Amino acid sequence: DCHLKRWDRALRSLSTAVSSQSQIDEAVELAYTHGLFHLAISLFANGADGCSGGGTQAAASECLKRIRRLYGDHLCEVRKEFKDAATVYLSAACFEEALEAFVLGGSWREALALASSRHTGLAARHRHGTAGYVDLCNRLVEVLKSDDRRVEAARLLLDCVGDRRAAVSLLADAQDWTEALHVACGAGGGVVAAPLASPSEGEEGVLSVPTDGSEHAAPSLSPVSSSSTLLSESQPSESTVV
Repeated sequence: DCHLKRWDRALRSLSTAVSSQSQIDEAVELAYTHGLFHLAISLFANGADGCSGGGTQAAASECLKRIRRLYGDHLCEVRKEFKDAATVYLSAACFEEALEAFVLGGSWREALALASSRHTGLAARHRHGTAGYVDLCNRLVEVLKSDDRRVEAARLLLDCVGDRRAAVSLLADAQDWTEALHVACGAGGGVVAAPLASPSEGEEGVLSVPTDGSEHAAPSLSPVSSSSTLLSESQPSESTVV
């Protein structure tokens, strides 16, 4: 079949008899080289459940895992279908690769859920509050920002990293004024100041919100002279409760 370039038939024949390492390598190479991922996964999934002919379940299982991993690589690197790639990686128990695919695709909820799972071996490095967890969150934020998903990035910064100031800045960039005010007025110390434009007047300003514990503390929009004003946090004074 290979001599006649009937690759699908060759793969079918091989799947019923695969047992040695050389046959495993040949089957994987055949599926990868000729893009027969779907067929190979179907054939070897059946074989892993119970081989017929001279094949063994162990060999079929190894073929299945290797082909799924290669298919995940193909989806990630060639087709840029990151969420589908993550699903394929998970089916092969390739948890590190699945996490990376979720991150690249901006699937932040799935990424955080996978990273915290005790059954994947990832939780020790990505436990909430650890440096690995913060790094993962910051990577997700950058991906979300590049996809123009600033509101989601702000929520991630607020809920998972605890960076209220950066969250307010992203919400201001997204012109989500209501949520920016809501987050800026949330619990926490200090005064949050973020550059933004007034939604009513179109004038550049700084959103400044005192959080001194008073229920009546009101946000204010102060004009600034330059559009390049950076996000800043005021220094505490004697009259400011931090």
